[in-house]
Amino acid sequence: MPLNIEKNISNCPVSGLKRKAKHLSFKQDDESFSVEHKIQVRYFNADGTPVVGTSRFNPYPVTLTADNETKVNAQTGVIVDKDQEGYDTAIGQEEFLIWATDNGVSIRSLLEVSIATGDSRKKFDI
Repeated sequence: MPLNIEKNISNCPVSGLKRKAKHLSFKQDDESFSVEHKIQVRYFNADGTPVVGTSRFNPYPVTLTADNETKVNAQTGVIVDKDQEGYDTAIGQEEFLIWATDNGVSIRSLLEVSIATGDSRKKFDI
């Protein structure tokens, strides 16, 4: 069943154009203990029409990866960087995702948070 997730994200830092992130797929890799979330970023004019006709603003894919090398707050799932308070008690991001889904958190909401987190960490800027 398609999830049909498309979210507004921050404007392009170069052009100022509006952008949207569209969920394409996700997969869990039990061998590497990771989850990959594939997203397509698209540009829009101020009136909401897609930008077309220029290669600089063609839609482009971004893959966000959650693994246990990335540490998160065990209660909230918020990423904790090495220099931040709480890093010593943080757990792996993939471990948190498994716990969250085992405890009733919907995949859809986790993917929406993934897009928001990726945007806040500038993962969609090219």
